[in-house]
Amino acid sequence: MNGTCHAATAEDYYGRSLDLLDTVNGSAVGAFFEAHAGETVTMTAVAAAFDAAFGSGAGERVRLRCRAVDGRTVVTGLTIGLASAEGDLRTSIQGAAVTKSECAAGLLASAVSD
Repeated sequence: MNGTCHAATAEDYYGRSLDLLDTVNGSAVGAFFEAHAGETVTMTAVAAAFDAAFGSGAGERVRLRCRAVDGRTVVTGLTIGLASAEGDLRTSIQGAAVTKSECAAGLLASAVSD
């Protein structure tokens, strides 16, 4: 969700962003990332997790962001295409345009906990 296309207040924008994050984290996508922390994952596998969570074709609307760190390709982010900031996540992903990830695979850093 990009703030420039969201007309609500800052509180609404960030609240909606956190709700969407909770939905992703509570899905097969969150389970996939948790299970593969510290491993190299492919865009194909990430797309399959999105398809499992949000319906066939959802993975075609997702891109990995990666960069080289100490000679290794590391996943630094994930972009999820959304047709709208409103409604349920599945419908919004399915309505978005198909995209192509420039990153085919990368290392998922392990989460740091206190």
